[in-house]
Amino acid sequence: MTTYFYLPMTTAYKPINCLNLPYPMQSLGILLFLLMSTAACNNNNDSRTKGTLTANPPTVISQLTRMIPEHPLLAWCIVPYDSVERGPAARMKMLSELGFTQYVYDWREQHLATFAEEIQQAREADIQISGVWMWIDQSSDSLGALSTANEELLGIMEEQGLQTQIWLGINHNFFEAEDDAGKIAKAVEMVSYLNQRAKDIGCTLALYNHGDWFGEPDNQLRILQELKNDDIGMIYNFHHAHHQIEEFPALLKRMQPYLWAVNLNGMQQEGPKILPIGSGESEADMIQLLLNSDYSGPIGILGHIEDEDVKVVLQRNLEGLSSMLKTMKIKEAGS
Repeated sequence: MTTYFYLPMTTAYKPINCLNLPYPMQSLGILLFLLMSTAACNNNNDSRTKGTLTANPPTVISQLTRMIPEHPLLAWCIVPYDSVERGPAARMKMLSELGFTQYVYDWREQHLATFAEEIQQAREADIQISGVWMWIDQSSDSLGALSTANEELLGIMEEQGLQTQIWLGINHNFFEAEDDAGKIAKAVEMVSYLNQRAKDIGCTLALYNHGDWFGEPDNQLRILQELKNDDIGMIYNFHHAHHQIEEFPALLKRMQPYLWAVNLNGMQQEGPKILPIGSGESEADMIQLLLNSDYSGPIGILGHIEDEDVKVVLQRNLEGLSSMLKTMKIKEAGS
């Protein structure tokens, strides 16, 4: 058998017959030929393997952006809910790899030590912090006297110049021993106070449906109507709304004037609470209704699983949404 290999000759390649070379060079030529053949086979195998893998994450987000251009995508529930326990820099790297350009910061007390760094890392990565979570609990928060953690949160936001939305949830214990009218009065007072605190640092306030009395959207609407304040919004979460599936069409119409963000989840009656998008029974109808409404705000993609890598969870939800949208008839923007 005559074996050839190729050597560079200026801008072209010239075939060399190995058998015309001195004996030591013949062996070298054959060895090079075998090594190059093996590498070529491996590259072909890699190409075939890659063809069976999921599309690269940024491709999924770019597809979604083309499908629903008026609804920017943001990541939500990604800080405490991450088995990898990423720090700020690693989190920005993860979000960039997935193609996200914005997220909302949820936290536990231990995360406040790196919150200033988080803000700086997000700016360096050109990723927007579109909101920050705040939780009010009767055991540590009262009118005019927030918990040490909440005061630290607001202090860091002011020091770092982070002007964004504050997503507000209030524990049911804040309204214990109050009748319905008392709950409304106490909520109005607290929301008014927190709205002023938000304004003082250049932020805005939105009410978050986290379950219980304060988390019911109709109660939030009553609070907003009592306040007569157009600069407070609402955040609606599918994962806190399994009991509202049948009511969603009418509820959406009532919420829409105040609705700033909607976070998606798989949906079915009585849960479970967290389901991947596309694995439930009802989210397709709810999402189609949302996209064909006059709502024009961001769509939140959920992490919210403590014992799994949040990057994997986000990617799974992105793919679920992408697959679902391909089967939908969505109203074109402006129509």
